[in-house]
Amino acid sequence: MYAFRPVSNPAYREAVVTYTLPQPMAVRLRAYTLDGREVLLRDLGLQPAGTFQETLNLPAGQYFLRLETPYGLSTTRLTVIE
Repeated sequence: MYAFRPVSNPAYREAVVTYTLPQPMAVRLRAYTLDGREVLLRDLGLQPAGTFQETLNLPAGQYFLRLETPYGLSTTRLTVIE
């Protein structure tokens, strides 16, 4: 459906994730700690087709990142170190 991944993993202080959309669609990005607490929600709105980057400032730790669209969701794991 769409590509979604951290640019570097582990990330140092600042994480950059990329995602590619095959067609215009609404997008949300969420980050969760390993115990399930949501620590980030970005409603990115309606995005055109193409490849995009988002920079995340998260404290050191391990996270699940979830990209949500009306057509499904994709999850990846991210480690942030200082």
